[in-house]
Amino acid sequence: MVWAAATPALAQVKLAFDKRPTVHVGNLLTAGIRFKSQVDFREFPDELETPSKPLVDLHRTRIGVEGTLIKEFEYQIEGELGDAGQPWRDVFIQTRPFLGVQVRGGQFKIPFSLDQLTSSMDLDFNYRSLAAAFLAPGRDLGVVVFGRVMSETLRYQVGVFKHGGDNVRESERTARTRHAWSPAPGFPMTICFARSRRASRSPPGCFQQDRTASGAKPFLATRSSSICS
Repeated sequence: MVWAAATPALAQVKLAFDKRPTVHVGNLLTAGIRFKSQVDFREFPDELETPSKPLVDLHRTRIGVEGTLIKEFEYQIEGELGDAGQPWRDVFIQTRPFLGVQVRGGQFKIPFSLDQLTSSMDLDFNYRSLAAAFLAPGRDLGVVVFGRVMSETLRYQVGVFKHGGDNVRESERTARTRHAWSPAPGFPMTICFARSRRASRSPPGCFQQDRTASGAKPFLATRSSSICS
């Protein structure tokens, strides 16, 4: 009797190989496995009185799982095997599209730079530009509302995050908006506008006369905008 009851459940578990190995558990769960590794081989000239440099550099070893949950939610879990200090990259869950609106919560990239928003799994090159690597805010915990409207010619992203991203030294909270417009679906050029508002604690010695009654340092509100095409 136990075997007879387990047989229908096992029959709903399927393994498919389309773009990547994907496990389907009936209508409950789909899990697509992604893996990317980058190894650099380098050769340095001999230099006196300098330590030897490694010839093999394991730059990236990324593994992730993404899919759907009960057909109403989408999720992604991605980690870096070579980073013991901060192994988790994208860990979030989001709703499926409904009337041009989606909601995402968890740890993910703050919507500001298109180059930074493109996953390393989907990059055409091994490395991002220096502007995306050092100037873009990066990842943080937060909630974002995004979607596509006007026949998918206008894309928007509006979110609030706990800090300013892992590329920002000190920040308390951040609000980000990003809009992208194209004249028609599939048009080869897109015009983007991104705006940021970040509040951070003032450094020691700054605005000391404006301390609040509780003794906390005041916030500094900074804004930044960018336009790209």
